[in-house]
Amino acid sequence: MTHISRTTALVSVEQCFNYALERCEAAAVFGTPGVGKTTAMTHLAERSPTATLIHVGSTRCTPRAIASMIADAMRLWVEHRSAWQITEIIEAHLMHPSTRDEILMFDEAQNIPLGFLKDIVDWPQRFGVPVLICGNEHLLKRTKASGAAFDQIDSRIGKRIHLSRPTREDFETIAIDFDVFGVDARNACAAYGAKNSIRDLISLLQTARDFAEGRKLGLEEIRKAVVYKKGTAGLKQLSNRGA
Repeated sequence: MTHISRTTALVSVEQCFNYALERCEAAAVFGTPGVGKTTAMTHLAERSPTATLIHVGSTRCTPRAIASMIADAMRLWVEHRSAWQITEIIEAHLMHPSTRDEILMFDEAQNIPLGFLKDIVDWPQRFGVPVLICGNEHLLKRTKASGAAFDQIDSRIGKRIHLSRPTREDFETIAIDFDVFGVDARNACAAYGAKNSIRDLISLLQTARDFAEGRKLGLEEIRKAVVYKKGTAGLKQLSNRGA
């Protein structure tokens, strides 16, 4: 694709991005994996010269690990420092007037230690630097063990959007952006996306492009891509039956 499809995920992340930037507050987007959150965060970060995006990763990290990720993204030298020392360096950097126009973006934020996440969402108030956190369903999930910390985090987030499953329109938008032609082919894309995810649909259409050899994508190329990725049994996922 030459541009990012305007799916529900992109629109939602963009709304929170703009809110955080305009209000200088913390905002949050959370939802199930594969709906397009990371793609949207990456797109907005690339489009905004003042954005710093930190991809936290798929596993829970230590305070020192997340502090080092943030410092690296800010191009701060922190080798052989402790988590506390790195945090001090980061916060000293955030106090500088040159950071006032920046926005910090955290993808997979559910893997940030809760105590550190509490500090991060407090940075807009302390340093005037807006923050956008994005993650899965566990990002803002309250537990008995983390109740007090959760309440502090929750009180500092000015806007939050919960992303449910993508809509049929999301899948059709992606199909159109990939030059899929024919009602049957677009219906197949919608059915496949509904049974998998936006991420999986994009991967399928990228494979279908190889079979198309420069032509528009039709049902034949999509079927070939499904067989290539999942075998003939995967063809059932191109039908709305059993959805």
